[in-house]
Amino acid sequence: MKTSNGALSLAALLISAWLVNTSLPALAATSGHQGDLSHGANNFYRSETLSMQKVTFPNQYKMNVTGNLYLPKDMKAGEKRAAIIVGHPMGAVKEQSAVLYAQQLAERGFVTLAIDLSFWGGE
Repeated sequence: MKTSNGALSLAALLISAWLVNTSLPALAATSGHQGDLSHGANNFYRSETLSMQKVTFPNQYKMNVTGNLYLPKDMKAGEKRAAIIVGHPMGAVKEQSAVLYAQQLAERGFVTLAIDLSFWGGE
């Protein structure tokens, strides 16, 4: 289905897109690979060496900021450690990047707080 100048017609492009779209689920089902569904659809990294608490606090504009506070499980009560606040890139929420970096840093001994920036995510 080419036009007079040799380009594919719109109909050919639409048919091709439809074929790809309808064949992808079949390919995934027959590939022998199924994602880890032990946590439902939430397959984000979770460290076994940390404790996590949800926290909420007001920012300077009196808007709530929501975050995940990560503490190493071997941290003693009253112990002081360096702390890092981890934000996320624009267009994301904390679960897409900040949580991963916060956990990786906390596994190395820091206290970390992964936050959702104002107007993004669970604020």
